[in-house]
Amino acid sequence: MKNFSVLPYAILVVLILNTFVFAEAQQPQPIINASLIGTVIDATTKEPIEG
Repeated sequence: MKNFSVLPYAILVVLILNTFVFAEAQQPQPIINASLIGTVIDATTKEPIEG
């Protein structure tokens, strides 16, 4: 009968789960929940830029 060891499989599962945990932790969180309102103007003509 073969000697079945669970340790290599347990280590593999832990490494895979850590990959998901660290990938989730890398998502940046906004510091301030705010919005910016304004108009973009051309530096030479001082007129609003469309779009």
